Amino acid sequence: MDADDTGRRTRALSDFAAALARELADPMAIVQGRLELLLELGVADPAVVQHHLDVAVEHARHVTAILHNLRLVGRVPGAGTDSARVSRVLDGALQLVGPRRERVLVDLGGDPKVGAEEALLARVVAFLVRHALDASGRSPVHVRVRQGQGAVAVRIGPPGRVRAEPIADGRDWLLDSAILAGLGGRLTVRPVGVGIQFEVELPVARDTRRRPRREEL
Repeated sequence: MDADDTGRRTRALSDFAAALARELADPMAIVQGRLELLLELGVADPAVVQHHLDVAVEHARHVTAILHNLRLVGRVPGAGTDSARVSRVLDGALQLVGPRRERVLVDLGGDPKVGAEEALLARVVAFLVRHALDASGRSPVHVRVRQGQGAVAVRIGPPGRVRAEPIADGRDWLLDSAILAGLGGRLTVRPVGVGIQFEVELPVARDTRRRPRREEL
């Protein structure tokens, strides 16, 4: 392994660790803050107590979803597991997005299968959805899925196709782009005013069903 390859791997690992730290820090801070507030104030109103507990539990579930997804990403896939329904990928991604998932509108377009590991792809899609939410202000983010000839296209951002020239360089999604490339996909990023739109192209899942031998026909 040469020095350039080692450097790229180190930077990718550093970017992933930083993104994961940010991902866990926010919900954990909310859980801790809500519980400490209850302990400090000793709120007597049951409705107020219930509200703080509901918020803490919602963000605790978010942390659980993150850790569960990481466990699945770390698993070595077996034969025939390199495909996933887009609906399952999006379900996992929105769990990782957390409470803001209520602002995400999904159009599956038939729910195709893609040739990628489900948990890893869910993590990448969650990162992209969060980028889009951060850039959108308070506007909803649309996720539109369509299957073409040999590829599945996933568009994340405001509704409608954006015609602006792609952004050539963006450190914020450099790791996402590298992971998608490793899965055989491609990421294109286009500016939308102050917002952003992501176009993800993924390979269609191969048909791994065994063909019958001639004597079985």
